[in-house]
Amino acid sequence: MTARYLLSKKVICLTLRMPKEHSGYFIHLLESCDNLAFPTTLENPPGVGWRDILVRAPIEWESELRRMIEKFQEEVPVSIIEDREVIDN
Repeated sequence: MTARYLLSKKVICLTLRMPKEHSGYFIHLLESCDNLAFPTTLENPPGVGWRDILVRAPIEWESELRRMIEKFQEEVPVSIIEDREVIDN
């Protein structure tokens, strides 16, 4: 962790919605980038064609995370349905 996180304890939390068939690949991308962020799939109603993913990352990695999401959006429709900062306790 860097000094910015250690001082602020801020974490960026994004809830993303994307087609179900692309969600596994997106999670794999996050994990393959030295755990740039920590994704969690959220429960969805049965039979829907999309998946919601909660992504958490230390605040100092926000620009890299957003850049990665923007690049992914060039190929796959991704909606940011929640965007917030929280204090990590």
